[in-house]
Amino acid sequence: DKILYLYCDVVCNLDIAELYDFYVAQHMCAAAPDHGSPKHLKQPRFEPGKYFNTGALLPNLTWFRYNFHLVRKAINEFPQLPFFADQDILNAVAREGNDVHVLCLEEKFNFLTGEANREWLDDSHFRGKIIHITSRKPWAKWSNSCIQYWKYYQMCPWGQDVFEKMSRLAADLDKLFLQQFSSKEKRALRRFLDLRRLGLFGYFRKRLYKQKG
Repeated sequence: DKILYLYCDVVCNLDIAELYDFYVAQHMCAAAPDHGSPKHLKQPRFEPGKYFNTGALLPNLTWFRYNFHLVRKAINEFPQLPFFADQDILNAVAREGNDVHVLCLEEKFNFLTGEANREWLDDSHFRGKIIHITSRKPWAKWSNSCIQYWKYYQMCPWGQDVFEKMSRLAADLDKLFLQQFSSKEKRALRRFLDLRRLGLFGYFRKRLYKQKG
């Protein structure tokens, strides 16, 4: 009667049973609030102060089976695909249906890193939370929140192999780049490149493999 729906840019740093065990029989779904862009949230389709994020969602499947006409109606009322797609559509459903109730969850069940520059918080702030990386994606740019992503990535069967390939590629690119400079210029540039790698590959490798030497 319910299912746990998670985006691909979330890291579950808690037991997901904590979220799955919520009772949603009387609700459309359970979700955490999203304070997002004030301009976006002022749209008349959304309930003021009740906009929720769908990155970590617990939908009541029974409700959706019997009320899917409300979802279809909300989709048709958008002139084009909404900016936040499923999230905007489900918020519109919650706004239109007078008997629709969304169970509001604690922020820890969908901790948005894009709010208040949280992506640079210390590791301790990410413990016991479902981290939703709404800022810099770990596979594209670097931030402190990415540590959590790479921590679990390296536990995957292919994780170690990918890490090694990334490091070799970075070293090869640096070597190719340095060929065009004099010895003095190379020394200065190597320092810069080492710092760059610390911000991308080297930093999370050091954090995750510290104990391995």
